[in-house]
Amino acid sequence: FLRSDFYMRLRDLESALQDVRSFDTALQKMELEQYPTSPHLAARMVYTAATNFDDIDGKNVVDLGTGTGILALGCVLMGADSVLGIDADADALEIARENIEELIGSEGPLDLLLCDVATLRTRETVTAATIVGDCEVDAVGCRAAPERRVDTVIMNPPFGTRNKGIDVLFLEKAIAMRPKAIYSLHKSSTRNFLLEKARRDWNVES
Repeated sequence: FLRSDFYMRLRDLESALQDVRSFDTALQKMELEQYPTSPHLAARMVYTAATNFDDIDGKNVVDLGTGTGILALGCVLMGADSVLGIDADADALEIARENIEELIGSEGPLDLLLCDVATLRTRETVTAATIVGDCEVDAVGCRAAPERRVDTVIMNPPFGTRNKGIDVLFLEKAIAMRPKAIYSLHKSSTRNFLLEKARRDWNVES
């Protein structure tokens, strides 16, 4: 895997992410609220984090609920030093593994971890080998690198329409990693609630 010294243009990033395979309809698990992130949205989310706030290039990134890996792959393409994608669904991670092979190759700086985010025992420095107790490292392989501090968390979590409060739980797990920045997609109807909770309960600027 070769990194570029220059940012991809937004349209090139979106074009690259068009090749990322999404959930197979037959395997999509509605109880997990597996709604795909479009290449258009993923590209803009990652590109903004990278170019407006310098939170991707050269950073250690965690993608909670990575699904088939579109946000994680976007971060790699925008120069992340390492990316760890975590998901509870083995079928989704199988697709993510195939996407990694197709887009960046298995030697790229992206590890996958099969684990329910709700069971994560988070810590400030993580690798796929150390982040959680008995969760299974996916077959993409963990390169057992030294522990790295989490710089950025990026995610499109479940919205909580089927499992009330799961969106808040994802945010709590992200905050517990003490990253510099968290990028998370949520329903517009929960915006005011989450902004107030972030300020009042988590002492987080948003």
